[in-house]
Amino acid sequence: EGYVYQQIQPAPLSELKVVDSSQLPVEEAWLLAEVTTEILRPFDLAQGPLIRMTVWPMAPECFRVVAVMHHSVSDGWSIPILLNDLMAVYGAKVRGEEPVLAELPYQYADYALWQRQWLQGEVLETQLRYWQNQLAGAPVSLDFPSDFPRPKVLSYGGATLNWTLSKTESETVRCFSEQQDVTVFMTLLLAFYTLLARYSHQTDIVVGSPIANRHHFATEAMVGFFVNTLAFRVNLEPTITVREALTQVKAVTLGGYAHQDVPFEQLVDYLQVPRDTSRSPLFQVMLVFQNLPESKLALPGLVVTPFKLTTPLAKFDLTLEASWVEGQLQFSIEYNTALFKAEKINRLARHFKILLTALVKSPEHALSHLTL
Repeated sequence: EGYVYQQIQPAPLSELKVVDSSQLPVEEAWLLAEVTTEILRPFDLAQGPLIRMTVWPMAPECFRVVAVMHHSVSDGWSIPILLNDLMAVYGAKVRGEEPVLAELPYQYADYALWQRQWLQGEVLETQLRYWQNQLAGAPVSLDFPSDFPRPKVLSYGGATLNWTLSKTESETVRCFSEQQDVTVFMTLLLAFYTLLARYSHQTDIVVGSPIANRHHFATEAMVGFFVNTLAFRVNLEPTITVREALTQVKAVTLGGYAHQDVPFEQLVDYLQVPRDTSRSPLFQVMLVFQNLPESKLALPGLVVTPFKLTTPLAKFDLTLEASWVEGQLQFSIEYNTALFKAEKINRLARHFKILLTALVKSPEHALSHLTL
């Protein structure tokens, strides 16, 4: 009757596919190709479901299980919640009991409705004005030297390089951050910014970073897409000291956190950022700090081991990701293979480590004096 309304359908049964096990044992290379193909298989957004699970028997009593979720219904914070629910349900089934999960006081639809009603009027204008002031006159691109000419239309083929700091090095970074009254993320952001400035010969740089955006207690136990992307603009003179630079980086990040509610897509539209088919808008590099609640999957009667898988994709020119794993800082660089060779990324990673080490040892030194 002329109105658009939302109809919530009954939850569909998620897809659980068990691959034919007649060829046991399977080769690891074949399995890796199979898993990658499954991860890259598109979802049907009209029909769903938007989560699917596949089981590959690898040998008698040995299986690999992969869950793939569409990002519109989950984020990084959702994964530990799902794992905890999986442990609860599996444990109950093994004991012959009916699984009982805690009732949520709110559902994702409640959050979406609340956000729509709250984020408007003066609240929305205040946040939009902050970002307009913060990003006024910001460079539309980072002139980071690439190995290949930038294609006219952005492609998303990628590769990933991983490395880990020792426990001693990691603890040094943590202690330094504590002494300077900043978070580890802020220290890493300054190191990454300084590295980008050296390579690009720019001082005014915008770095994207995702934020969990779960600052309301009711959202902490919900599976869903809450994460937002913030654009941190850092403009530092190379003559200032590390300590002075950290003070400015801290102010920029805290300001962003205080205005984190505007969806990134809405902000891009509001700022009328010039669109370029060869670049992502506002920023082309990202820093991700995974600070998620740890959840180790323990299932009765099974030995469960997570495995790390990298897909041949790159959402941005460069994405530096860091996370704490058993007291050590683990890093990865996801890079666009249409722009960069592996040799350059290896060199970039070495330079980042050297720069981070110099930064935490010399807070009174000027940024320009930090060695690569």
